[in-house]
Amino acid sequence: MSRQAVYYEEIDGKQFPYWFVINIDNGEIDWNKDTFYFEIKAPFEKFSKFDFDEYLMGVSIGSTDIVSSNVHKSTLGITLKNIKKRITDHDASPEHVRQLIFLMSDIEESLSYFNKDGAF
Repeated sequence: MSRQAVYYEEIDGKQFPYWFVINIDNGEIDWNKDTFYFEIKAPFEKFSKFDFDEYLMGVSIGSTDIVSSNVHKSTLGITLKNIKKRITDHDASPEHVRQLIFLMSDIEESLSYFNKDGAF
């Protein structure tokens, strides 16, 4: 089962959310589908950027990879075709990916954009 966490960066003694990370298990994503949907589930586990496990294979998810969902306001999706291509272009296998890494600002922006009324 996937786990969501937010990694914070400390600037001038204040903590700011930096990365939103979904840790996934083997087989949790069907890479043959067009889109992988996930629900943003607060509260999140909170970590320092220095706690990030760089030894797990991860892939960065850009704002252009994020799509909306008609299911629920707190559900977003990612386009798997483009992400899978980036992974295979680096001679890796999507099945080995264990972390989906987003900038927290992209998650916040996507939720506010796709939910124009501001509620999520």
